[in-house]
Amino acid sequence: MNFGLSTLPDVLIAPVGYLPFLSLARSFMADQLLRDRLNEQDAAPICSPNLSIFFPCVDHPDIMDVLRDKWKEEHKILKRSQRRKPEEIKRLFSRILIENIYPILQYPNLPEAEWGNEEKEQERLEAIQNIKTTPALDWFSDPEVCHKPFQIAELTFNLTSEHALTI
Repeated sequence: MNFGLSTLPDVLIAPVGYLPFLSLARSFMADQLLRDRLNEQDAAPICSPNLSIFFPCVDHPDIMDVLRDKWKEEHKILKRSQRRKPEEIKRLFSRILIENIYPILQYPNLPEAEWGNEEKEQERLEAIQNIKTTPALDWFSDPEVCHKPFQIAELTFNLTSEHALTI
């Protein structure tokens, strides 16, 4: 997939496997900033689930692995004509983020990531596999799961956040 790699900056420090996704995210950001805003000077948070889901997951290689695997699986299903259309690619990316990545990011019992702690990493991988195989409604109704209240910040992207400044 070489969708829009020209949208990336000249210097970017990231794993090569992330580049297509970073390009798609920058495309979503450009759409939000250039098409959907009334005032170019406005720095109010953007209501964009795609941006608010994607940029926090870039910090977690295990979640990016889920994104990459699901992308490969879903991208194979697309027809060749659909693969050439940027809007179809964006729609697929958005659907994968909403259906697969958002539940992982919002899962209340997901262990925190700790670099170098193999026990924690294994525990986290098992939790992610459990989330992928369990329907979201099942863990929503699980009495052992302590849910956090919904916050609108989960679906908004702040232009002055650390993730916006790095991309």
